[in-house]
Amino acid sequence: MLLKDLTDELNFIQKQIWLFREKLDGMEAPAGRLSVNQNGCYTKWYLKEENSTKYIPKSQRDLAKSAAQSAYFREMLAALEREQRTVERLIFAVKNAEGVNEKYASAKYADLMGDYRYSASKRLTVDGTGAGGLQMENQDFDPAAWAGADYPTNPYKPENRIHGTLCGRKMRSKSEAKIADALFRRGLYFRYEDRLIINGLEKYPDFTILSHDFKKVIYWEHLGMMDDVKYRNRNLTKIGEYIEEGIMPGDNLILTFETDDKGLDSIFVEQMIDMYFGKK
Repeated sequence: MLLKDLTDELNFIQKQIWLFREKLDGMEAPAGRLSVNQNGCYTKWYLKEENSTKYIPKSQRDLAKSAAQSAYFREMLAALEREQRTVERLIFAVKNAEGVNEKYASAKYADLMGDYRYSASKRLTVDGTGAGGLQMENQDFDPAAWAGADYPTNPYKPENRIHGTLCGRKMRSKSEAKIADALFRRGLYFRYEDRLIINGLEKYPDFTILSHDFKKVIYWEHLGMMDDVKYRNRNLTKIGEYIEEGIMPGDNLILTFETDDKGLDSIFVEQMIDMYFGKK
C-alpha cells in the first residue's frame, strides 16, 4: 500500500512540475526580484537587480503582479523538484527493503529464517534509544508500568496537548486522540511522543506501541497536515530516516494521513490495528 501511495504521490508531483513549468514558460516576467515593503496600511513594490532598485508605482500594478506570480512559480517549482527527489529516494528504499524480505522469504532460506522477517524490527528497544534488542528474555517486564512510566517526550509546545483520551494522556489533535482511544480499547500498551534516537538525532513518533506478546515495538505516525508542502516534505524525509533505521511501513511502522478535505476515519483506524496487531 505504501509503495502505491508513494508512486501516486510521485505522479501527482510530476504533473504539478509540468504545470508550473508551463506557467513559467508562458509568462513575460520582468527582470529582477520583487521586493514588497509594508508600512502600516501602505505597501510599496520594488524590482531589485544586481546593482539597482526600481520603484514600481501603483499605475504599473500589472508589472508587480507579473513579478510576484513569476517568483511564486519559480519557488514552487524548486520546492516540488526537491519533493520529487525525496519521494524517489523513498520509493527506492521501500523497493529495496521489499527485495530483501522476498529474498529471505524464499524456499531456500525457509529452514534457516524461521519466523524472522524484517529482522531489523527486533533491534528496537522500549526505552526509545533505538537498536539493542527488545529484551524479550526479561520475564519481569511489566508493560503497564512501561506505558505509565515517566519518559522523555517531545518538548515542542507541550501546551498544545489539549485533547483528552481514555488512557488519561492528552494529545495534540483530535485524530491522535481517536487513535489513542482505539489502542486503549484493544488493550494495547503504548507511549505518546516517546523519544527515539536515530543516527544521534531525537525523533518523537506519535505512538510507540507494544505488540500483544510484548516481543515487538510498532510505531505509528499520523500525518495530519498533508496539504502543507513544507510539512509534507519534512515528514517524507523523516519516513526515509525511519526506513534506513529498519522501521518499515507494513512491518513495524503504521502511517495514516489527513488533509483538510479528508479526515481520519475511525473505521480505518480499527482496520489498521487489525492489520498490525490482529483482530479483536
